[in-house]
Amino acid sequence: MSANDPRQPVLQLATGYWISRCLHVIADLGVADHIEERPQTAQALASAVGADPGALARVLRALAAHGVFEEVAGAFAHTEASKLLRTDHDRSQRAFVRMMGMPVHWQAYAHLEHAVRTGEAAMTVIAPGGTFEYFAGHPEEARLFDEAMTAKSHEQIAGVLEAYDFSGVKRIADIGGGRGHLLRAVLAANPAATGVLFDLPHVIEPLAPSDRLTVLGGDFFTDELPQCDAYLLMSVIHDWGDREATAILSAVRGAAPAHAKVLLLEMPMPEQPGPHPAKFLDIEMLAMTRGGQERTRAQYERLLKGAGMRLARVIPTASPTSILECVPA
Repeated sequence: MSANDPRQPVLQLATGYWISRCLHVIADLGVADHIEERPQTAQALASAVGADPGALARVLRALAAHGVFEEVAGAFAHTEASKLLRTDHDRSQRAFVRMMGMPVHWQAYAHLEHAVRTGEAAMTVIAPGGTFEYFAGHPEEARLFDEAMTAKSHEQIAGVLEAYDFSGVKRIADIGGGRGHLLRAVLAANPAATGVLFDLPHVIEPLAPSDRLTVLGGDFFTDELPQCDAYLLMSVIHDWGDREATAILSAVRGAAPAHAKVLLLEMPMPEQPGPHPAKFLDIEMLAMTRGGQERTRAQYERLLKGAGMRLARVIPTASPTSILECVPA
């Protein structure tokens, strides 16, 4: 099939899950952890992870054809991409890949047609209460989700620290901050600042506070938020429909002093056509969240206006994530 054959992109898209599922399985088995400096045979790897040698070799061969692992004289070695599947890599993506391969995630995508026909999240066919309610009742999958969000955020956090000057900010709140990986990084880079990590009680329960970090459990729809000089919301607003997003922003506005900055770390949807990560992440929101979506700058401005704030500026970072700096209107 030639590169100009119109069938090629259609067939590639139709069969794309073949290779993504291979990646999920290898991440689940922890294969990458058993390859060190020397290539390893499929037999040795299968023995280490409890797999069939022939089947494992076939899956690794397919991944190697896409640059994840390398075939070397009948064995398999690491590439820079496959090293990211190691648990101990400082930028490990293993948890994120495993989360994308969770059975509940695949089941939701099996119902994507429901979302397209009705506008309701595909996930509601499986869990009528939605993704977050599902995780509340499934602690092991919730733990993997938290680990995945931490893994995904490595590049985002580095970009935020490089792009935004937090010097002079005394007290910083991370709203819906999960395990606090973003806030801890900001505090580490700004020794004079203190922080408040706010999330649901079951999310923050395992976390220990410190002299500079307060851990506060609550629900941003119903509970009072802390007064701080700056508020971080990383990938929070895109999880919700307009009504809920406005309610979250209004709660932040109600707690924020007049001088406070509200920093939304999101991936604005470009107005122009063509490939962009936001367009694909938007489908994840359609499948997994109740009303969540990636929004254009104009859509964010409308949300903020409804919450009594305005968009002061959009600061790009080295990652696809931008910092939307918002202030009270």
